[in-house]
Amino acid sequence: MPRLILSKPGTSRTFSRAGKFVFYLFFYLNSVCIAKALAEARSPLSLNWKEATSLLAQKNPALQAARQNVRSAEVKHGAAKWQLVPQLSAEFSLDRSGSETGSQLSNYAATLGLRQNLFNFSDFAGIQETRAKLQAEQAAFHSAQAVLVGDLKRAFATLVFTQSSVELSESIIQRRRQNLELVTLRFEGGRENAGSVELSRANFLESELSKSQADNALVLAQAQLGTLLDLEEVRPIRVTDKPPLTPPPLQVDFESLARQAPELKKIVYEEELSRAAVRSAWGKLIPAVNLNANLGKQGERFFPEGDRWTVGVSLSIPFGNGVAYYNVAAAKAAAQSSFYRRVDATRTIRDRIRAAHNFYVESDKAVQVAQVFLKAARLRAQISRQKYETGLISFDEWDRIETDLVNRETAFLRTSRDRVFAEADWESLIGGLNL
Repeated sequence: MPRLILSKPGTSRTFSRAGKFVFYLFFYLNSVCIAKALAEARSPLSLNWKEATSLLAQKNPALQAARQNVRSAEVKHGAAKWQLVPQLSAEFSLDRSGSETGSQLSNYAATLGLRQNLFNFSDFAGIQETRAKLQAEQAAFHSAQAVLVGDLKRAFATLVFTQSSVELSESIIQRRRQNLELVTLRFEGGRENAGSVELSRANFLESELSKSQADNALVLAQAQLGTLLDLEEVRPIRVTDKPPLTPPPLQVDFESLARQAPELKKIVYEEELSRAAVRSAWGKLIPAVNLNANLGKQGERFFPEGDRWTVGVSLSIPFGNGVAYYNVAAAKAAAQSSFYRRVDATRTIRDRIRAAHNFYVESDKAVQVAQVFLKAARLRAQISRQKYETGLISFDEWDRIETDLVNRETAFLRTSRDRVFAEADWESLIGGLNL
């Protein structure tokens, strides 16, 4: 039987070309998207100091944990204060009883109860203990914040230093290459010896090694900053500015700064917490007085109609609570330990603040000195190169000046980084760093 063919000749070939076009278009767009994603993954993430501090406040796990500890202490303190609020309760009961004669009796009761704590030393001590715990957690949060911002400042300064080190290494490589070419030309012209050529080549190879070390240090610094900021993306980081710097104070009251130090405040509140724990332990051995009142209905049918009420005062006197006596002794020992720890920390933190201040002042002056040395080294290198090209100085003298310039440039970067470290240490101790 003949079949009816609806398509025209060449239609299948047209559809085939259209399918290929759609396939190639889809493949091209997909490749572009993948290439764009890979390019974004390799491109550095630019961060300034303000953005870094914002990320630290939002994402750092240690800081978030400290913040949640404060929240937990606030809730527990609120719960402890509710022990002094009248406690209301509602109760409904049904009792059935029978006898040998087969009779049964039902008793329905609906009661609304009130319990008021008139005197319970344990509850009062518990409120004081939770308040001290809240203060200790708040001090711990401020201490953790100061330490973490100091860590951020050091990590940020380290990345600034490594970025500058990579750029400096590249310029040193270029300078050493030009020096090697100059010495080689003079050797070929008979005006320099082979030892000078080999030393210039060694200097050039050393500059390449320094560049490789700087690259590795840069990757490590980027990873450390990313970990501190809890960045999930695995991509390079590039900082676009420097941490803020302030001149070191010249007149310092070390005793006052030590008392206000977040680390010492944390220890002081921990001592107060241990004292509150002693009072709380004593509360288990002190009589308690409570007021109880009940108002309700009682009867044999539902809903009961007979009224009933009770009012009473109860006195609870603990006897023979040996566990409580041992808890009091343990709490007293812990309080004594906290006392001696606070005394030792006061002296230690004061000395650390004094040492940090000395390093702060000295590092600030060191940057100024290093900058002057660098300026002199650059000027000497410029003059000595002209003299060497004209044969007015020897290779040995010129090489010493060139090497001194390299060392001075590296020293200036390192001194600038240490200056930021010194200020971060100082501010972490005295609590001057906040988010």
